[in-house]
Amino acid sequence: MEKPITEIRKSLRTKDFEKAKRLCQIEAVAFAGKMAEARRKLDSKANAVPPSDEELYYLATDWFVRLEREEEKRRTAVLTDADEAQTEQEIDSLIDEAALYTAREEHLSQSALNGLADAFLKSRPELAIEAGSPAYRQLGALLKRAKAESLNRSITRLGVRRTGRPDEAFESFNAHSQPPAPPKNRTTLKQLTDEFMDYQAKNRSENTPVTYAITIRALLEVLGERKLIAEITNADIQRVAETFRRVPAFVSQRYAGLPLLKAIELADAEDNTERLSSQTVSKYFNNLCAVFNYAKDVGKIAESPAKAKRLFEQFRAKRRKKTTRQLFTKDELASMFRAPLYTGCVDDELGYAKPGSALPRRGRFWVPLIALFHGCRLGEICQLYTEDVKESEGIPYLAIRTQLDEEDETDKRLKTEASIRDVPLHPELLRLGFMEFVAERRKDKGKPRLFPELKIAKSTKRYSTKFSRWFCRFIEHASGHKPKATFHSLRHHFRTELSRAGVGIELVDEIGGWADEDRGMNRNYLHLALKRTAEAIAKVSYEGLDLSHLKPFVPPQHRA
Repeated sequence: MEKPITEIRKSLRTKDFEKAKRLCQIEAVAFAGKMAEARRKLDSKANAVPPSDEELYYLATDWFVRLEREEEKRRTAVLTDADEAQTEQEIDSLIDEAALYTAREEHLSQSALNGLADAFLKSRPELAIEAGSPAYRQLGALLKRAKAESLNRSITRLGVRRTGRPDEAFESFNAHSQPPAPPKNRTTLKQLTDEFMDYQAKNRSENTPVTYAITIRALLEVLGERKLIAEITNADIQRVAETFRRVPAFVSQRYAGLPLLKAIELADAEDNTERLSSQTVSKYFNNLCAVFNYAKDVGKIAESPAKAKRLFEQFRAKRRKKTTRQLFTKDELASMFRAPLYTGCVDDELGYAKPGSALPRRGRFWVPLIALFHGCRLGEICQLYTEDVKESEGIPYLAIRTQLDEEDETDKRLKTEASIRDVPLHPELLRLGFMEFVAERRKDKGKPRLFPELKIAKSTKRYSTKFSRWFCRFIEHASGHKPKATFHSLRHHFRTELSRAGVGIELVDEIGGWADEDRGMNRNYLHLALKRTAEAIAKVSYEGLDLSHLKPFVPPQHRA
């Protein structure tokens, strides 16, 4: 037997005590989440509600109809051409078997009951019926009666007069009956949330446990793990949503390890009035809706109890007016591309802001240029593979996608379906030797990514996270102050320049992968020729931005 684990140690990799305290809080929350997930998987069946009498009857009648159908197929296949001796032998066999299921002797009766129940439950592992429980004995008794009725009908069909009346529990069912309508769903809230979390983790994002943690905790604590989802009402949903408004801010850090309701109680007692913002409450309400939309989609409920106009009016945050995204000033753009990284630096790592003789041409050099002249999102650029740089009809382009040519799965991700697109390369990138850079990268067969030095962040599982943080430091060094614009502003510079060049809105959206719900239907049929998109992208230029000082990439073998 393996020795139980009593402690887990993890280095915080810092000697700074204050930083260690912050990291410790984060790790504690993460560990609590992992433990909760482990407990969730262990407790899933333990928290299930045993089937009701109605559901047990449904299980038995449904099984009986299937028995009758199997018997009809067997009879057609085996007994159609049987002679008298074979028929007599079949009758004797059926009578002997029927006797087992109608025996009055307790040991025979109980043996038949247990055998049927065990075999049935083995085929239906999702049922929360423990061996020896009242539900187990009741199910076994119903299955035994169903089996006896089916055998007696088979004997009667062979010409032997039946003794006794048919079992009224199955009298209205036969091989040609529609299976009986299932009773009200007996899924518990705990079972639903477990299933929902598994689905989200497998099909959506690895960050699902964090995203839905507060929502799921509130649901289970306020309504109870054993609450049947079929019995949840609009009023129940309102109670949960009202609880969101009472949750103290930073609850996972300030009240780590405590139940949500206990944390609320302590916050009230401490007169801690800092609660979740209306935007966060709205986010959790949306999560709540997602849980019950899932239940409806998989047929567990007919309608979502969270679907009510008054609930949406109360807990959906009012849309904030769109604000114009801050762009870089002309001076900020100019200083960006006159920084040592672009004119000569020590290196493109710790020495990117120090003047030097090196002219590195890696991710930190290319990524801002690709964003500025192609409107690609930061994540789309950082996760590119060399295989994603293609050429067709003499036009080189970036294939923005999640899979590779052989449909190999990658760790790439895109924001929307509209993000999948082909983006022709701008003449400025071609002048700077981007295709030569790609050709050089392709020689490194062991590193298929275009910018292998850009590492994925463990916290977000995204390549863009670390680059975004670095870019903030880079632009502050380059401009001498902290600009209001961000890396994402480069994408909006691109959109602005396309519009100024007279490019139509549909083509702008197609090039940039901007989803437009009003034109969503048309997008499915809008697969524009590369030539047309290349002509549009070539029109992008930035008044006052001179990049003539940037030297093209030169392969190592051609350098002096």
